[in-house]
Amino acid sequence: MQKVKEKSNWKGETIVEIEIETTD
Repeated sequence: MQKVKEKSNWKGETIVEIEIETTD
């Protein structure tokens, strides 16, 4: 499963965080 979170920092830039969950 892959989660993508987008948020803006104080400079107005877009930060993309990608969380990868692996299940065995």
